[in-house]
Amino acid sequence: MASPTGSNTDEELVDLVLALRLSQLSSRVRLCNRVSASPSAVSRPDTPDEAITAMQQADRLTPDVHLNEPCDTDEEDVARALNLSQPPSDASDISDISDEHISQLYRTGSASTSPMPHSNTLDETITAMQQADRLTPDGHPNKPVCLNNLGMSFQSRFGRLGDAVDFDEEITAMQQAVYLTPDGDTGKPGRLNSLGMSFQSRYERLGDVTDLDEAITATQQAVRLTPDGHLSQPAYLNNLGMSFQSRFERLGRLADLNEAITAVQQAVRFTPDVHPNKPGYLNNLGVSFQSRFELSGNVADLNEAIAATQQAVRLAPDGRPNKPECLNNLGMSFQSRFELSGDVADLDEAITATKQAVRLTPDGHLSQPAYLNNLGNLFRRRFERLGDVADLDEEITAMRQAVYLTLDDDPGKPGRLNSLGMSFQSRFEHLRDVADLNEAITAR
Repeated sequence: MASPTGSNTDEELVDLVLALRLSQLSSRVRLCNRVSASPSAVSRPDTPDEAITAMQQADRLTPDVHLNEPCDTDEEDVARALNLSQPPSDASDISDISDEHISQLYRTGSASTSPMPHSNTLDETITAMQQADRLTPDGHPNKPVCLNNLGMSFQSRFGRLGDAVDFDEEITAMQQAVYLTPDGDTGKPGRLNSLGMSFQSRYERLGDVTDLDEAITATQQAVRLTPDGHLSQPAYLNNLGMSFQSRFERLGRLADLNEAITAVQQAVRFTPDVHPNKPGYLNNLGVSFQSRFELSGNVADLNEAIAATQQAVRLAPDGRPNKPECLNNLGMSFQSRFELSGDVADLDEAITATKQAVRLTPDGHLSQPAYLNNLGNLFRRRFERLGDVADLDEEITAMRQAVYLTLDDDPGKPGRLNSLGMSFQSRFEHLRDVADLNEAITAR
């Protein structure tokens, strides 16, 4: 198709109208997670009048975002489409719906998602968006919107079916969406952030550090193009910090860790305490400071890790899914400071935090055995320091639960069984109860 400037033939107008309508239809499918008829069943009209009829039929088949809200006038859409300097009247329906959603997802521990649509619905959504993409010229302002939402649909289908081809298609669509979006477009930072997260996800799946480099490049550009005070700025900064943290963990470069801390500190500073994402940002900041302490041994970093994670715990209500993780991390940081200073008060704080992490973790959660194992180790350290048999009993109780809840094929199970055996061995040496010796032999 020709670029949408100057005069237009009937065929070009038909293609444009259908492309706009397919884009709207696919966006509504994503918002409602259901569709009444396959978008691929919409036949291509041959004239503007037939385009209007097809659009009216699409309205009848497409569920509204608000079910009590009437559809916009199709004739008005066509009139606006004929004057290409104006957007369609229902442009809000075909806005970039993924930008707002995606900015909250990575590593905050607090984003929510709607139920995953059925694969058939996803197939229909992708088919509609691919048709809209083919029919929309590269110069049209809605083309990047369609491509970004197409990428998000491929992401959803990958999450449901696990086909790596969808992962690659997701990134390709998002790269094209970014390429076609000018720097001054308000949607570009969100699309760059989405692209960065997709590269990050592919790195976590395949381990290619090139994807991690691409994630950082895209998210850095998203941050650069986002004006100060924008609601999405903290999320982009947090995502950038987490990508730098991932690259540090992979390559061990202190410069990446420093960049991670700088970015997440900004995310924390720009986020009010009442925002639900702030505890996640603070927890991430604590993790980065803890990593830098372990690398450099600078106790100032350890104190910063404790301060950030304490604030995360304070701001997160007990029902927040990531609060147990914050508490477990806080316990580990207090343990690190105990090992450094020998102050039993830090060990007591570590036990208190980790006990709360265990208490708040629902049964069956994958992290439950690890938290119990950490708790057992903390009780062991306090027993070694103070010699109180009650701590040894608590250690064995926690270790037993950790072993019981760990699947046999979990690579951590042999180590937990060995720790449990050592705990029974210690109690046997202290109390001389042969039953403990038998338990130690059985566990090992």
